[in-house]
Amino acid sequence: MTGPELLILLQTLFMGPKLEPLLHPKPGAVTRFLEHKDKNVIDFCEHTLLIEMAMARAFLVSKSETLKDPISEGLKEYLSALKMFKVKENIALGTALLHIPLAAALGDIAYPAEPLKLVKRASSLALGSKNGGKVYYEILELLHPSHLRKYEGPIPAVGKGYPKSLSEVLRSASWDHVHSELIRGYPLSIKAFLAIERNLKEKNGLEEAILKVLLKMLSENGDTLILAKYGIRAYQRAIEDSKIALFLSNKIGVRRALEELDRDWRAKGWNPGAILDIVSVGISLFYYNLVKKTLIY
Repeated sequence: MTGPELLILLQTLFMGPKLEPLLHPKPGAVTRFLEHKDKNVIDFCEHTLLIEMAMARAFLVSKSETLKDPISEGLKEYLSALKMFKVKENIALGTALLHIPLAAALGDIAYPAEPLKLVKRASSLALGSKNGGKVYYEILELLHPSHLRKYEGPIPAVGKGYPKSLSEVLRSASWDHVHSELIRGYPLSIKAFLAIERNLKEKNGLEEAILKVLLKMLSENGDTLILAKYGIRAYQRAIEDSKIALFLSNKIGVRRALEELDRDWRAKGWNPGAILDIVSVGISLFYYNLVKKTLIY
């Protein structure tokens, strides 16, 4: 595959971070019409540049076949970009953490692999990153996400030292959807990508196809950001709420069902950030697969 074709495929992997923040309605989340007190859709759109910078670095390092760790280098670039843009709030760390290995995998494989092979390689590179754990901690120290709680366990708490590897960090909180995706080879992201394709075959528009995936995943998987911030009862209640909304969507449509859910969750401060990170990857894989087919044929 030529260099320009690889760069085109890299561009497709940027699409999730670009499109996911614009989707509307989303329960409790930033959309193109609704914002949070500390961030809005412009912040997310600007943040896509930071993620793209990190992904480009991981891609180039991986493609160069040097002995450098592409995941660590990508995370370093992300940290540098956060400081350059003076970002001190967590806007899309989960999205960055999931997308950087995808870019590294594309550079490593260097031909249009099927999405399943791409994510498996991405997972392998993430789990093999030794310096990535330290850089990830440095990012957490800078952003100090609201869901970061007091921790006692086999690895140092954030601000109390550094882990030996990225794998050690991911496995210490494997209950989290984002961490679990990297450990298990992106199973939910693949599920989201395939569901977007399937929904589009039913002649739904792209946004509605993605919103249906979002609601279905919330009803089946819950959201671990809600779990981390509000506890197990909120997590379980959010799943039940989503199941009811999914049932109602068959009668009133997915948009109205999500609007009803949004009114309730926004008042409570609930935001399904982890599932939205995964939906973002599903969008990227959808575009990757779409363009990959044209490059092959």
